[in-house]
Amino acid sequence: MPKSFLLAGAASALALSATAVVAQTTMPGTEMPAATPLPSTATDATTAAPPAATPAPAGTIAAAVGANADLSTLGRALTAAELTATLGQPGPFTVFAPTNAAFNLIPAATLTQLMDPANKASLATILQFHVVPGNITAAQLREQITAGGGTASLQTVAGQTLRASLEGEQIVLSGENNSKAYIASADNASSNGTVHVVNGILVPRLG
Repeated sequence: MPKSFLLAGAASALALSATAVVAQTTMPGTEMPAATPLPSTATDATTAAPPAATPAPAGTIAAAVGANADLSTLGRALTAAELTATLGQPGPFTVFAPTNAAFNLIPAATLTQLMDPANKASLATILQFHVVPGNITAAQLREQITAGGGTASLQTVAGQTLRASLEGEQIVLSGENNSKAYIASADNASSNGTVHVVNGILVPRLG
């Protein structure tokens, strides 16, 4: 089977998964494990009471992802796409890191296919779509959204634009094919940038 057909199928399945998630969030009473609005007490560091102060992590973003059990699928994906070393560089970077539950929204066969070395380029594009150059805190992101009249456009490492807006007090990120994700845990500092944990997969243009 031609590689282009496999990649098109993976992209289509990923896009359909994201579209289905968004569609379900609009249906009253539907419970979704991810990519749904979060309780007002767990939006991000700018709206929730912060825990007791702790020292900023000394490690890089790559190390922080590797040490977080809830980001283990992201860690495996970064390794498969050979991006772990990139996120270990000085940066700085802002990473919107999908949880394991977010990756579970993708059909298992599609995720396995994307992890295949033959599809490394497509996987890298998806992951790079979650990375923005610079160090952007949640407060700064809110300021950009306000300054942009309700939407902030973020240029990602993938060379595509990610959009940020507010739904109530929550920061929501939007990609292609109506994909979206909410920031579940903001301002996780690393030595080379900031990680915002998100509850959905953002879909870039693939192909």
